[in-house]
This record gives sequence, structure tokens and C-alpha cells, in this order.
Amino acid sequence: MSKEYYRKEVHRRKRLTKTWRKPKGMHSKVRRKERQVIDMPSSRRRSPAKTRGLHPSGFEEILVSTLSQLEKIDPKTQVARFSKMGRKKKTMLFNHAKKQKIKVLNFKPEVKEKKEEVKIEKPKEEIKKKETPKPVKKEVKKTEKPEKKEVPKKMIKKEVKK
Repeated sequence: MSKEYYRKEVHRRKRLTKTWRKPKGMHSKVRRKERQVIDMPSSRRRSPAKTRGLHPSGFEEILVSTLSQLEKIDPKTQVARFSKMGRKKKTMLFNHAKKQKIKVLNFKPEVKEKKEEVKIEKPKEEIKKKETPKPVKKEVKKTEKPEKKEVPKKMIKKEVKK
């Protein structure tokens, strides 16, 4: 897979497009190929001609939308990639591809499995051990409120009339 090269400082300026433009400035660090700056695209960074444009699995991708396109695929060197279509058509094409032993990249058939619920009965002893008795609430006796203590007369401040 090839690396994408963006224009220098495209993240800073809104008016710049992401497409690559060769830097032409006299002091440009990208043009001078200095370290720790983005790389310029060059022929030495290209992928080998034999693998260029292929899927990482090594097969050539073919976009399929009809049955006639699927029948033209060579299963030894090519794989199918379904275009946007409905689920019914995809399953129909997938079944044909399976018969012809063609690998499909972007489709996984739905497998409907019935989930059976299995109830396991636990022995009564284990249940009793886990169940703890609920704490009993103790009855609190309501006591009478304590009587208010009388404050000595010396402590009470008398209001002074002006």
C-alpha cells in the first residue's frame, strides 16, 4: 500500500488543498530533504511493479455487481469485491462465487443459529449456603426527652432600656 503525500503545512492553512505540490521555496526544508520533515514522493519509494495495485493478499480485485461479471473472474489470480447492492443479491452472488471457488472480500453470510437455553439446577445445599438470613431490625424503645435544665439567673442577660 502506498503512502499518501500531502502538501506542506496543509493542516495549518484552510485554503491549501491536500494534493501534493512540489515545494519551490529557496529555504524550504522539504525541498532540501532535511530530517524530521515530511518526505517528498520519489521513484525510490514506489512499490514493485508486480505487486502495484494488487490486494494485500496478492490477488487482483474485481468489482462485481452482476452475475455475468462474476463468471468472468479467474479464481487463481482474481478476487471479487461486491459493489453496493441489497442483501438478497449479495447472498445470491456469494452462493455462485462459492460454487466457482472464488474468494469474496467484503461479504460475510449470516449464520442463523438457534440458542437453546439450558437450565442447570443447583443442589439445595448450595442454595442454602448462599442465602443469608435477613438481619432483624431491633425495636428501639422511645424514651422521653430529657428535661431542660434551668439556667441560673446570673447567666441571663437583662435587657437594658434606653
